[in-house]
Amino acid sequence: MLKGIAVMRTYIEGWYDGRLRRLFFSDNKPEKIKSQITSVLAGYVWDETNPFVNRSEKTLNLLSELHNNPEMA
Repeated sequence: MLKGIAVMRTYIEGWYDGRLRRLFFSDNKPEKIKSQITSVLAGYVWDETNPFVNRSEKTLNLLSELHNNPEMA
């Protein structure tokens, strides 16, 4: 249970600190990333094949950084 809660907490905090909002409202959202994040938010917080579950904090931070600095991609 605690692992699932920790994953969900990553996205709740990401919403309130702006990382997730910037990604959601971006004009350039790859469909696969959108699908993987939506899966987590729908409650699939134990699907460790999804990088947004397995390494939630690291993956969200990386995406946010890439979104803020597109020349890094």
